[in-house]
Amino acid sequence: MMLKKLLVAVVVAGLGWSAFWFWQANALRSEIADRFAEARADGWQADYDDLSVGGFPNRLDTTLTGVELRSPDGNTGWSAPFFQVLQLSYKPGHLIAVWPDDHTLIRNGQTYYIAGQNQRGSLVFDAEDRVIRANAEASVLTVTPAEERPMEITGLNAALEQVPADPMAYRLGIQAGTLGAPGQEAPARDMELDLTAHLTGPILTRPGDPPQPRRIELRTLKQTLPPMTLRIDGDLDVDKGGRMDGALRLQASDWRAYLDKTGAGTGPAQDLVRGVVEVVTLMSGGDELDVTLRLDDGQMSVGLLPLGPAPRLRLP
Repeated sequence: MMLKKLLVAVVVAGLGWSAFWFWQANALRSEIADRFAEARADGWQADYDDLSVGGFPNRLDTTLTGVELRSPDGNTGWSAPFFQVLQLSYKPGHLIAVWPDDHTLIRNGQTYYIAGQNQRGSLVFDAEDRVIRANAEASVLTVTPAEERPMEITGLNAALEQVPADPMAYRLGIQAGTLGAPGQEAPARDMELDLTAHLTGPILTRPGDPPQPRRIELRTLKQTLPPMTLRIDGDLDVDKGGRMDGALRLQASDWRAYLDKTGAGTGPAQDLVRGVVEVVTLMSGGDELDVTLRLDDGQMSVGLLPLGPAPRLRLP
């Protein structure tokens, strides 16, 4: 009798979970279809050839094929033969995204053809749509602007994580093995970025204006341009208009050898640049470049040497 009751309980639980999974799958499918319909109502081209949800019994794996997105003015868009979003049915706030090897991005009217391998990402967010952490990776990624030379990056890994003590601060880390034109003899390598950005608000998954930076704490920005290695660190405050104030320490080793190797030391303009760098190197008191770049009231300078207006930092 006990065995019969246990068997009945297992069957009922299985049927209940199956019904719950199919309800989740249908709700997810309807939500995606509604989002595309809303975009079309706003004037976007938003189409797909097919939408399917699988992964029974524990996952909700969504696959879109033949995806086409284009803004009303045509200046923003994305197209791909397929796109997948994977998640566990009992963890709705944790998504894994899988991109195809080849897809196309339009940004500010410029078309970029993207080709790569193992393009994946993940996103974790809370019940209020606040991003907790995000990751992206690609073993090889080649971006080719229309009618321009391609650029290839290898070993790309990027991670973004909310600072536990400050929900409006995020730590960003990016690493890559190489960056340059495909087949380039000596591409940039060993790239590393580590910073904390204090924002005007948390990053949200829902549409809306992004929060803007109000302080950047740059621990490391490092890149090797053989044979030169460049390092930058420092802190910057950012006002509402995007103007930056603070100081950055710039270090460059073997910069003379780099200029000689690349032929960047020949010609009047190049000679002028080299002369300026020589003067700045002497100011740093050694053979290697080690100076402080100051940003104050929208202007840049190194010591008493003014460098002109500083760029403004605004997130699009």
